[in-house]
Amino acid sequence: MLSIITPTEDAMTLCLEKVKEYDFYADLFVWRLSISCQANLFYADEPKPLLEQLTNAFWSYVAQATRTTEDTLKMIRESQLGQEVNVRMTQSADIASEYAVTLKEQMDPMLEELRSKITKETEVFMELLSQNLIGIRDKLKPYSDNLKRQIQETVKKFIDAVGSFTP
Repeated sequence: MLSIITPTEDAMTLCLEKVKEYDFYADLFVWRLSISCQANLFYADEPKPLLEQLTNAFWSYVAQATRTTEDTLKMIRESQLGQEVNVRMTQSADIASEYAVTLKEQMDPMLEELRSKITKETEVFMELLSQNLIGIRDKLKPYSDNLKRQIQETVKKFIDAVGSFTP
């Protein structure tokens, strides 16, 4: 059975439903398009990778920390307390330098005395060592002479034994 649509209220309702249905699909299409391209149709501000975002954030933090530190140091240097600390540090450095010079002046004679004492003790030790070596040589001389004589006798016997085998 064919139904004939007449321009009645039913036909108007059907048309409105179709328009709403198409409107829903159009809304869905636009929503999906905005999600897939991050709501950025021209890619002017393309999203950055997370690593690049973190790197940029880190360097931004470092730059801000550096500026803050420089500003703080400038304020400290310009303050009365900073100037007093600077004067005291300069005075302390001068005192330390004077102390080092005084210490060197006092240590030089002591070092020279220590050097000469070590040199004298070394000479005494060398003389004592030389005397001990001479004494040891004198004590070992009879043993070395005896060993030398025994070797000469063994060599002479060997030469005599080998000489009897030669024609």
